[in-house]
Amino acid sequence: MLSTQMQPLCTLGMFAAVGLGFLLGSRHDSGPSAYSARENAVLAARYYSTIRPSQPLPTLPRGVFYSSLFITILLLRGLCPQLRSFFWLPLVCACSSGAWLFSASNLQRLVNDERKQRIDHFIADPSSPVPEPVPDLAAPPSLKLWQRCNLGFFLLMLAGLILLSQLA
Repeated sequence: MLSTQMQPLCTLGMFAAVGLGFLLGSRHDSGPSAYSARENAVLAARYYSTIRPSQPLPTLPRGVFYSSLFITILLLRGLCPQLRSFFWLPLVCACSSGAWLFSASNLQRLVNDERKQRIDHFIADPSSPVPEPVPDLAAPPSLKLWQRCNLGFFLLMLAGLILLSQLA
């Protein structure tokens, strides 16, 4: 049984871990895309054919990953001793979110390679039309479903851990 003084500390620690995780996950947002700033398609194509565009992965999955990781550390370090046996819940969530980020990163690399090939073809043939945009991470329904499942599991896990910390 946890003392009444430790219960708020446990709950506060979980909220702090979630806040820190989402803050760290949103740290890499780049704002508006540099692609939209170019008006001349040929100049933009030549410019982007020489660099490898780096588009950050979505903020929400990164926040879920970091928050789950921090909650796992919080539980294993013993801040919430009554919840220590539930450390595997955020660990599973962190592993699934990490696997999603890895898969999305690989897909993003493939998308960037396809984009570069289309731009190179556009530059090589002056009579070719402007290439169609390459679908990005929003395209595969399996990634969308996986991301929603990760978010749903994370929210349920967080609500359950907070409820358990209050009941204990």
